[in-house]
Amino acid sequence: MLYNNMIRKSEKRSTFSLILAIFLAVVFLFFSLSVSFLDKLYDFFKVYTTFPVVEILINFVFLLLLVFLWLTFHLWQVASLKLHELENILDNINPDVLLIVDEDRNVRMCNNSVQRMFGFKTDEIIGKKTDYLYFDRRTNPEQKHEIYYVLEREGFHIGLATGRKKDGGTIPLEIITGNLGGREGAVLLLRDISMRKRSEMVLKESEARHSILLNSIKSPIVALGDDMSILYCNESFGKIIGMPADQLEWKNLMSVYPSIRRTQFFDAFMKVFQNGKTIEVSDKLGDWPMDARIYPTPWGILSVFDKALGTLENEVNRENPPTGNREDG
Repeated sequence: MLYNNMIRKSEKRSTFSLILAIFLAVVFLFFSLSVSFLDKLYDFFKVYTTFPVVEILINFVFLLLLVFLWLTFHLWQVASLKLHELENILDNINPDVLLIVDEDRNVRMCNNSVQRMFGFKTDEIIGKKTDYLYFDRRTNPEQKHEIYYVLEREGFHIGLATGRKKDGGTIPLEIITGNLGGREGAVLLLRDISMRKRSEMVLKESEARHSILLNSIKSPIVALGDDMSILYCNESFGKIIGMPADQLEWKNLMSVYPSIRRTQFFDAFMKVFQNGKTIEVSDKLGDWPMDARIYPTPWGILSVFDKALGTLENEVNRENPPTGNREDG
């Protein structure tokens, strides 16, 4: 609602300015016509009176013209100040650098964010080629208008580049390029993605540590999304399914292990999805009798399997058979 009111006010101001400009143009037109008319008027009055009527009219019209000129200058000054305020607001709320370049990649206009991102003042950038701010991002440097060809086909281009800072440092950039309507050239939006790159690196390191931790757990573990897709699992679970854990991620459990439908685990999964309560269940997973504890999570469910107690006892007995004293016959 507030945004709509601002638009309506802006439209009213624009309409008023247009009407005022037309009015001033008409006044100046009448003034131009009155110059020749006053000459004839002067010839008429000088015959009948010595009172300086024409001089007074000329001075009055001249003063009126000065008032209109001052009013026009005042309106221009107010509009210039508002434009400057708007540019400052855009610079403060949008940290991205906005460039307007010609067909030869020369910078014609840019906003003040270029100083915050690169360290250059706007005067140092105007007239320079875009290579002054970032390294060539074309996949084929010999093709001069590679990006413009993409703009002609698709209307925009999104790519990555390495930015050049004034102090010699570099920053990763995402550059969004669009057509400059009605003119030769393009408009570029340069975005510093240093934080995104750092976040991606931290996320990859966290995933690596998480994977090491999961694989160090001998019990099979699997996390499922609402659509039964495998979000992650460890190698123990992968061995039961018969596939490496990294190949199972984002695959649907029912497509890679259809027999899960015939187990009590599948019914338990559905119940946890529905009621959001932890369930314990026992059944066979592959060739192994398993106990499972299934937990609800914000993204779906987490199932932790363990060999059934009876199976463990059988394995222990097989590995360590009981010994007793035989009686000699």
